[in-house]
Amino acid sequence: MNRLGRALLFLPLAIPLIGQTKVDLQSQSKNVDFSAAPSTRPTQTGTVLPAVCPVGALFYKMDAFAGQNLYGCTAINTWTLQGGISNQSLLDCGVARTSATVLTVFPGVSSSNPCSIATNSAVHTRIVPETITIASGTLIVRTYLSDGSDGSPAGSIVVCNSAATGISVSAGLILSNSCGSFPPTGGTYQIFSWGASSQGAWDSSGVLLRPLMSGGANLVAGTNLMIIPTSNGTIISSDTGVDAVCTTPITAITIVKGRITSITCP
Repeated sequence: MNRLGRALLFLPLAIPLIGQTKVDLQSQSKNVDFSAAPSTRPTQTGTVLPAVCPVGALFYKMDAFAGQNLYGCTAINTWTLQGGISNQSLLDCGVARTSATVLTVFPGVSSSNPCSIATNSAVHTRIVPETITIASGTLIVRTYLSDGSDGSPAGSIVVCNSAATGISVSAGLILSNSCGSFPPTGGTYQIFSWGASSQGAWDSSGVLLRPLMSGGANLVAGTNLMIIPTSNGTIISSDTGVDAVCTTPITAITIVKGRITSITCP
C-alpha cells in the first residue's frame, strides 16, 4: 500500500479524536457572555456541603430554607451562608447565634428593655432571653408568635423544628417537632428561621422574617385615632373615618418617639 493509501486509512480514526477535544474556559476563552444562553447553572448543587473547598467556590444547597441556599467558601474548607442577615445577631430584640449549638432568642431584653410583638388581637411583651439548643442532626427551625389560632396558647413563642428530634428549648418557648413549615394561619407572627446544615451545629447566619419592636417603639393612639395590630403590621386608622376636627380625610400624621402627636387636615 502506498503512502497516500495509508494516510487515507488512518484519517477516519483521527476525526473522532478531534470531536472529543474539550475547551478550557479559563485559558482558552475571553469575555465569555452567557446572557443569551437558554439556561445557566454556575454553582455546585446538592444537599450536603463538600468537606473540601477552595476559597471563592460556591455551593447551592438544594434542601435549605428559601433564601438560605447559597454558600461561599470563605476560607480553606470553610463554607459560609451568603445573603443571610449578619452572622452572629439578627437584632438585639430578635435572635443571636451565641455558640455553635445555641441560638438565643431576645438576647438584649430586660425589664427596662422589653420586646413587643403585635398579633391580630394583642401586643405581647418579652423581658427574658430564651434559648434553642441543637444536639444532633441537620434541620431548620422556624420561630413564630402564636395568637392561638394554631392550637398553641395565645402569646406563646413556638419553635417549629423540621426534624423529629435534635433540639431542645428553654422554658419560655414551645417546641413543635416534625414541623415542615409555618402554620397557614393569619394570626401567627413569623419571627425568624435558622438552619443547621452541618451535623449538630447552627449555620453562621439566619433569616429575620419580621423585625420586632423594642419596648420604646410601641404606638400610642391620639384623639380619634386607632392602633390596630395585625399579623402583617400595625394599622393606624381614624376611629370615625375622618377626624373630629377635620371635615375631610386626614392627610398626614406626625409620630414622635412612637406617639402620635398631631394630625394634619387638607
